[in-house]
Amino acid sequence: MANSRNLCRYHGSAKKNKRAAEEARRLKDAKRKKEDRLGEAIVEWEDKIAELETALEPYRHPRGKARTQEQIVMSMQTALHLMQEARHDAEEDDQPGYLNLNTVDNTTASIHGMKYQHVKDIRKTLAEENELIIACGDVKKRGAGSEACPSQLALNYEKQQQLVEYVDDQHLLGMTVTNKKLRHEIFTRFDVEISRSCCQKYLHRLGLTWHPTKPKAKTFKAYRSDAIGSYIIGYSLVKRRAAAGEVVLVYTDESYIHQGHQRKESYFRKGGGEFNKKSGKGPRLIILHAITEHGPLCEYEDDKPIDDLAWTGNTPHPELRADGKRTAECLWMSTSSSGDYHDNMNSEMFMKWVEQRLVPTFEKQHPGKKMVLVADNAPYHHKRAIGSLNALSKKALIELAKEHSVSYLELPWTPTCQSAMEEDDDDKYYYVQDRGEFVSIDTQGQWEMIGATASRARPFCPTKQELQLAAVAWMKAEKPHLLDCQVEQYLQQRGHEVLWTPPCCAQLQPIELFWAAGKNYAADHCWNGRSMKETVQLLREGWYGNEDLWQDGNAYIGDGVLKRRKSTPVNCSGLVRTAEKFLNDKFIPIAGFTGTVDNLCGAETFQPTVEDMPIDMIINLTMAEEDDD
Repeated sequence: MANSRNLCRYHGSAKKNKRAAEEARRLKDAKRKKEDRLGEAIVEWEDKIAELETALEPYRHPRGKARTQEQIVMSMQTALHLMQEARHDAEEDDQPGYLNLNTVDNTTASIHGMKYQHVKDIRKTLAEENELIIACGDVKKRGAGSEACPSQLALNYEKQQQLVEYVDDQHLLGMTVTNKKLRHEIFTRFDVEISRSCCQKYLHRLGLTWHPTKPKAKTFKAYRSDAIGSYIIGYSLVKRRAAAGEVVLVYTDESYIHQGHQRKESYFRKGGGEFNKKSGKGPRLIILHAITEHGPLCEYEDDKPIDDLAWTGNTPHPELRADGKRTAECLWMSTSSSGDYHDNMNSEMFMKWVEQRLVPTFEKQHPGKKMVLVADNAPYHHKRAIGSLNALSKKALIELAKEHSVSYLELPWTPTCQSAMEEDDDDKYYYVQDRGEFVSIDTQGQWEMIGATASRARPFCPTKQELQLAAVAWMKAEKPHLLDCQVEQYLQQRGHEVLWTPPCCAQLQPIELFWAAGKNYAADHCWNGRSMKETVQLLREGWYGNEDLWQDGNAYIGDGVLKRRKSTPVNCSGLVRTAEKFLNDKFIPIAGFTGTVDNLCGAETFQPTVEDMPIDMIINLTMAEEDDD
């Protein structure tokens, strides 16, 4: 029992040490990339800026105190400099609109922490009357300048920073900080009593605001930046082909909406008021669709997108039209209104949608064109014969390997393996062969050893991740059909391609904004007793608009509870531009690149790593590399 506890402690300590080493390596890599991108000189300059900002903070103008003549003169020197710069820019760009005194006053006020009106009054009085205003208003009888409020000056800058540290320490313990708790801490630590309003002013001055607590953000995995880099390179290449007219980018995803979907906020009179809202949200509708930069992927009838839903009471049934017209829009009722909506989506449904709706609709709208489908890494999007390996335990992985007759496993060559082979005088490890960078394990009769817990006493016993990688490498070499993605294989047979987005990067999918347009419109026009048919009508109006129902001169259309505002069709081209702006501003720096997706720099030396990467993503990466070769 003692040995078992010691072993648990050892593995727990090893895991902590590994996590600490991974975090240190991640921070080191991030710093190295930043230095490479900006240069050491700029990094040092940023440090100097931060030092000066911190040192200057105690000397900034306190609220309610009159400024000195030197401060006023310095602000006017800043205004004069801005006016000279504006004249130079106007002459250079031939833009008289740059000559704007309001902009000068506003910028000066922002730089010196002054009010806009004060800066304007000082400048006008100085220019027109040749007099310098030192104080604007009676500052001696209000705020911190008032003798009746000595407690405002009770805490100096150092003590205020101690309060910030106290708040951070409480948050690390998972404890919230209230005004009452903070006042008690001030009294206990500094022997100072302050009022509630005074404490709130301190909090405001320190940049602390009251808002809901949120769980700690997930740790940024190192492999995510590699996955983002691989996607950016692939998307950049595909975008060039799209600009040349070779391919058309198609964005797809799934979502859902409840029958009673509505806003969570509203305006109430002072003192509150009752809101007659039902407790339940009603049945849930699953949504599956696709868009391009040219618009939703669907055929039209009478200048309106076709609707192929058949209704049985309040339940919709997607049915293919007999006239041959197709749409990628597919709506159906969920089997439950709680839990993860992905549970109501499976690979069979997605594959059926690709075959019967996506491909036929695309080939009708873009005849002779090649489609590049942009989709996320949901398991049902890339179903394989072996299924998903991420959720499998080591025991389940061994059963899968036995089922497909995995005959050998290639493991990394480590110093432990080398020592074990050198000391193997009795040929104890007869089932091991040296393959250079790898050692090959003959699995015949060794499954019991492979399934044991990896340790130094078992130098050739793989970890779960090593077993995953070795099994995938064997399948890629011996039975590649086991790794073939059904959707990719079908689309490749029709001359199309798939581009997988990185995990947890919904901002890269323009269709997410398409969902939002329809769901927000339905939420704005919700009432008690709304039927699913009316919810679907509002959802589609949010996507495709309702201009065909519009009457000139009316602010709203419809009658009664179905009275609603005008809606124009979603600008899918704008959604794509918004997603690409996120990619340029946020994701390209994460990947260590510079420039934009249209002019990418730094991608030539990019080498993705598979360290800690989920095995399903590794399969996607290795199969994509094989296709490129």
